[in-house]
Amino acid sequence: MNRYRISKYDPNNRDLNGFYTIDEWTDYSDIGKPFSGKVLLKSEYLRTENNYLSFCEELWIICGEKPLKVCDYENNSKVTVPEQIENRESLRKTVRAVLRNKCWLKLKRHGFYIHFGYDYYLYVGTMQSDITVKALAAKYGLYCEPMPSPYKQGDV
Repeated sequence: MNRYRISKYDPNNRDLNGFYTIDEWTDYSDIGKPFSGKVLLKSEYLRTENNYLSFCEELWIICGEKPLKVCDYENNSKVTVPEQIENRESLRKTVRAVLRNKCWLKLKRHGFYIHFGYDYYLYVGTMQSDITVKALAAKYGLYCEPMPSPYKQGDV
């Protein structure tokens, strides 16, 4: 299985220790706050969020669009998610809730996973090639770096 960290953060802006060196927004609650001399507008946030949603949806489709089990669910609000993701609408709704910190969870099935990290990091495991995953990330303005999920417990 190939494992990746997907993010909006350009790896060229990391220091030698891997820390991101540019002041960036990391959360829905950052809308209206300044970052690197620019106020985060809701339209910019939504563009980025939609890129993440589209990336997850398209990767899931490429990987066979089979149901994903919701694991390690933690609810931070009154949002409810199904025990299993079986369609695109449910996937998008669930990913959006996690990106907005309304809940936290992991999605998995044999040979595929999507895990969510802090600060708008996404971790995916797939049998798809590096070329496929990197091209898909780039299509949505995201960066793809080889990296296992820090939330993974054994192979999926």
